[in-house]
Amino acid sequence: MTFAASNADRFPQGDVTLLKQAMLHDPLTAAVCNPEEIWQMTDQMLVAQAQWLPQYKKQIAAAQKRLAGAKPLGTNKWKGAARLKEKSVAQLRKESAAIQNNFDAVKASAKRKK
Repeated sequence: MTFAASNADRFPQGDVTLLKQAMLHDPLTAAVCNPEEIWQMTDQMLVAQAQWLPQYKKQIAAAQKRLAGAKPLGTNKWKGAARLKEKSVAQLRKESAAIQNNFDAVKASAKRKK
């Protein structure tokens, strides 16, 4: 007997609220999405993957209705996980130099005050 078979009755089947709560607790998802975006993204996932999620069959129709009546929150506007604009090496070097200059100025100012 497998773990899944022996514990099948202990895990809710098709509980969308539990699924959304689990997604809220994913640190990578929570780092880039607010709770409303995560809930909408979960609905999008359920609808897009409906054929592979038969345990959520009853909830997928409700997810479709929520998505039809909801304003998109922006979870599809980003490339990759980060919402920050990608920077070139030259931009990073320029920022690094500015930070170093600022640090040097603060350090020199502190020495003068002594």
